[in-house]
Amino acid sequence: MVKPLQKIGRQYISTPLVSGSGSRFFKESFEGVTVVNTDIPQTTLVAGYVNKFQGRTSAISGNGNGDAPTFEKSAVFNGAAGVADFDGAYTAAIINKSITGLTLTAQYGVFKDVDDAADVDVYYTEANYVLPVANFKLGFDVNYRGSRTDTGLDADNNEGDMFGARVSIKDLAGFGASFAATTTDSNDNVILGMGNGTSTYTGTLIQGSAGSTATADTDAYKFQVNYDFSKVGVAGLSAMAQYQWTDQGHSINKTTGAKDIDTDYTSIGAGVYYKVAALPGLTTGLEYETREADKGTTKYDTDELWFKAGYKF
Repeated sequence: MVKPLQKIGRQYISTPLVSGSGSRFFKESFEGVTVVNTDIPQTTLVAGYVNKFQGRTSAISGNGNGDAPTFEKSAVFNGAAGVADFDGAYTAAIINKSITGLTLTAQYGVFKDVDDAADVDVYYTEANYVLPVANFKLGFDVNYRGSRTDTGLDADNNEGDMFGARVSIKDLAGFGASFAATTTDSNDNVILGMGNGTSTYTGTLIQGSAGSTATADTDAYKFQVNYDFSKVGVAGLSAMAQYQWTDQGHSINKTTGAKDIDTDYTSIGAGVYYKVAALPGLTTGLEYETREADKGTTKYDTDELWFKAGYKF
């Protein structure tokens, strides 16, 4: 029998519904307990409870004055819900790999007393299948996300569903490519989970998923290519590029009954990454994303350039 892996205290968590983002100097973290068990063959069971969250900036967790973020009883509820207080969160997940090439995942989470108003239930299921073909692999992925709220949060319209699908080519002489699509239902947004690390198949390189893919009545699409330069003798160097666009219909405001003015996005991103061979553990990256927002008669652009460096001891 394998002894369950237990972590108690402040920790990084990366699951589909509870996941911290590592995109800033401070990596999002949680305070609580997680238990992972692998006694059942080809199966992983996960259970967790968290009661505090540390955001990646003090604007989310702290005084907002540029100091280091602190652990607070408030968190990012990624999607359309934003930052809110909470009174504990519970989650459980199962991952099964009994069938060759197929990974099945299911997770449930409940966030208690969000915004001092109501509980939020979130759901996740996913199937990933990898098919070896000659000198490369084909990947097929589908998933579902859903969120439900108690009556105290009815006005926020966050009882939505999202379906996603992705097809990909992997390990083709160093090349890879994928095309993904997600869709949400007509009248409700989707809360993706807790932490900015929760994502969707159509999230972009820098802006992520929440603002462009999880809102009501949104169809999103993303095409991505990547290349591993070790295939031509440059070990540790890789690059990727992506093009993403969304089409948001005119959702109905439940409070007023009027049609909302929704926003469509078009994003282009690229990244170059290098693992420094002379200093194992050091990784660097340069990322760029340009994004155009189209809201009725108003259009505006956002451009971001990030340099990243990290060292793992």
